[in-house]
Amino acid sequence: ADAPLTEAQLARINRTYPENHSPIRWFKYEKSDMPKDYGENHPGVIVNGTELKFNFLPVKTSDGDLEVTAEDRNMGFYSMMRLYHEWNRFDGNGVLTLLTKDEKTVKFTVGESTVLVDGKAIDAGFTFKLRDGIPVFHIKKLCDILGYPYTVKGEKVLVQAATDHEYKVL
Repeated sequence: ADAPLTEAQLARINRTYPENHSPIRWFKYEKSDMPKDYGENHPGVIVNGTELKFNFLPVKTSDGDLEVTAEDRNMGFYSMMRLYHEWNRFDGNGVLTLLTKDEKTVKFTVGESTVLVDGKAIDAGFTFKLRDGIPVFHIKKLCDILGYPYTVKGEKVLVQAATDHEYKVL
């Protein structure tokens, strides 16, 4: 018979590491370590008046769009964009499904520039990819696909993910 598992072995199996033994170490920038372009004039995304936070800074693309990571855990990308999402980076199928506030279904597949919008194939204008297992979007093109109005103010893309009535209240 096998020996019983130790607490440490059970924790590894259940991925419930004690905080002081976590295999993940969160890196925090000190002010002196901040990238030089991070500040008031850095590229960013403002949704319904609130600037989104990213672990990976938005990157300006050659066509003037912003490449952003769709970080859901503690960053709120999907909730701010008023999207329900289904994504599992571990199951290997590479498909991200979004459901919009007006019940439009949008499916992205890793490595493809074609997306399915309510079953109809359209060109996204960018190739859907991952960064450290996190979906990466070109924010303006994503807004075009979702039907969200946006404006550009300096280095920021201002997105209206709320309805006109909701936006006035905000």
